[in-house]
Amino acid sequence: MSSSYSSALKASQTLNEKYQDAKLVVVDSLRATGAMGVLCERMIANKQKGLSIDDNAKDLESYRLGAWACCYVDDLTSLQRGGRISKSVAVVGGLLNIKPLITFTDDGKLAVWGKQRGVKPSIKKLIEYYCDNADMNKENVVYLCHADEETNSDDVIDKLKSVNPDCVIKKRLLSPIIGAHLGPGAMVLCFTKKVD
Repeated sequence: MSSSYSSALKASQTLNEKYQDAKLVVVDSLRATGAMGVLCERMIANKQKGLSIDDNAKDLESYRLGAWACCYVDDLTSLQRGGRISKSVAVVGGLLNIKPLITFTDDGKLAVWGKQRGVKPSIKKLIEYYCDNADMNKENVVYLCHADEETNSDDVIDKLKSVNPDCVIKKRLLSPIIGAHLGPGAMVLCFTKKVD
């Protein structure tokens, strides 16, 4: 993700020089997928409150670690192809129906926070993770991003509504790049993290 940030900085410098009446400010989100959607929701709300572009950027930089995500990976083959795990781990994990559970670190990297056997226990863990970590204020939007997993994503929405009936959920397909990285069947739950 850092290369995307570097590219955005170069592009903004070029565009700021070319269009001097406009102002582009780049914020390193340290996030991907729907967690960036959570940040965009915050950015829009800040603009509607009248924050200047510089104050908005400062707010997003201080808030970005509050945009959180957790996911499970259904198909280990994609992680193996991307060099994240060895072929033997992918084969054995696939035979045992292991689903890695992944989240972000504070410096924007991906980290495994658990493993489950099967999709249903993985969904249960995502919901538990949400309950333990999410700020359930109804103003905070929840993004559910998936890699061609309509049936199970609807199940996740039902479970989210049962623990937080007022939450607004936006269901999205994962982008082609993240979808290819995590593989078909992956499910990512993105939300605003509660303050400890």
